[in-house]
Amino acid sequence: MTERCREGIPEPYFEEYSSGLSVTFTFENPIGPRVNTMQESLGDKRALDLNFSKRQREIIQVLEKFDELKASEIREKLSESVPERTLRDDFSELKKANFIGSRGRGKNAVWFIDLK
Repeated sequence: MTERCREGIPEPYFEEYSSGLSVTFTFENPIGPRVNTMQESLGDKRALDLNFSKRQREIIQVLEKFDELKASEIREKLSESVPERTLRDDFSELKKANFIGSRGRGKNAVWFIDLK
């Protein structure tokens, strides 16, 4: 891959997530069908806000992938261990910003992307 970049193809952009790895290649002309990115599916207004922490952006990515999950399930999928209180604070901030919503109460509540 690196050798091809030396041949004039732009160097790829690597991004690591708790659930895997993303490699982005940029070309002058499209080489196949377009795939929506999370930023596009959430819309420009909802593009991963620079004011959100890496963990909060990761919560959004997890919810986008799994639709709706309990807090304990989200916590298991994050790349780093997070105290329950910290996770609740993150949920609160993301909910206030209209990025996520919840249904139910307590440990049985489920969280989801909320595109109000």
